[in-house]
Amino acid sequence: MRWGGREKARFYGIARGSTPRSRRCSMSSSSRNRARESSVGRRRLPASLRARLAKQAEAGIRDSTQEHDTRAVNVQKQGGLSVSDGLLTIDGGELAFGPTTTRGAFLTMLPSARLVVSNGAWNTYNVGIHSVRGIPFAISLCFQGEVLHFITLTHLVEGDQGGWDHQREIARKRFHDEWLGRLPDAPDIVQYWWGRIDSVLDARGGESAIVIHYVFPSSGRATGVP
Repeated sequence: MRWGGREKARFYGIARGSTPRSRRCSMSSSSRNRARESSVGRRRLPASLRARLAKQAEAGIRDSTQEHDTRAVNVQKQGGLSVSDGLLTIDGGELAFGPTTTRGAFLTMLPSARLVVSNGAWNTYNVGIHSVRGIPFAISLCFQGEVLHFITLTHLVEGDQGGWDHQREIARKRFHDEWLGRLPDAPDIVQYWWGRIDSVLDARGGESAIVIHYVFPSSGRATGVP
């Protein structure tokens, strides 16, 4: 059966010239028609169709989550950053840092690390440029006392020696997201049982970076080399 414009309008509850006068004063005709089509059309959908659409939406969310988890696991299998325990492996497996790395153990592994920030118990070290899964990153580690709080990774791109460029930082963040295996609409912060991984474009400093945070109760924190 083929429907004409009148039959379609009758099915969706749209009658020409039926808009109340009060609504004509507050809305444009195009906005008014879209609002009525949306609200009336949804109200008149059969219950079985509404249920089927709801299931499709849930399936879409589930498939998106599964794809994100699969891509994250693929990143882990390729080495570099393990999402299962937060361990960062650099230089083809020669060095590794993680939630249980202490400051003393770190300085023993990398005595050339340069202290760049010292504020009481907080100390940040720059370890220079290292390879993570074959990709060059500038890496720094921040400790509170002996406890490793976070690691910062910044992918190096052409033009970094010059001045700051906003578009370059946007492109860098896009690369970070892809390197982490994240979907385009994934959140900037993804949490795990051992901490979280941020892929951010700092609004104040204007720099893009990956930040690996380790979140543990201080009383239950293990120590030693990972």
